[in-house]
Amino acid sequence: FHNNTNALMGLLDLAVATNNDWLKQFVREGYAHAVRNGILRMGWFPAFATPERYNRPAKWSHIMEPCCVADMVVLSVKLSDAGLGDYWDNVDSIIRNYLITQQMDDLDFMLKVSYVQAGSDGEKLMKGFVGGFCHGEPTTVWRDNPYGMSACCTVNGAQSLYYAWHGITRFSRG
Repeated sequence: FHNNTNALMGLLDLAVATNNDWLKQFVREGYAHAVRNGILRMGWFPAFATPERYNRPAKWSHIMEPCCVADMVVLSVKLSDAGLGDYWDNVDSIIRNYLITQQMDDLDFMLKVSYVQAGSDGEKLMKGFVGGFCHGEPTTVWRDNPYGMSACCTVNGAQSLYYAWHGITRFSRG
């Protein structure tokens, strides 16, 4: 899912730069397909839409990678900016209902699940991950069943919050 949404973002940038209407519509249709593979109002999108097709366990369709959710936020903002629709309600649903729940904010719990001792050098390292993002499932947030703290998910999650914030705070035409 993450690879596909990343490709759509790159194609949208190219479409906007070259004013290619066909490519813009292609990206918009790809976004609509991505939406159909998740639960938009919940803000949840799977790490793998059809893992069985690629000889992966079916249970992988339940795992949510914050990168996927973050990509959908960025793509929603970019599509709105490109004039291809109004996707701001999607941004709101995704961030409010799922992305923010995947943000790690409890250092004590993070230390517990990573088997890092308080007061150790590892704790100093873990402090840098507070506010980062972690994997989950549709009905399980990271506190209930942490899959791991991922550097890529932390970067993509933060990027999506930037895109959303920047998008709602800017204005034009007065």
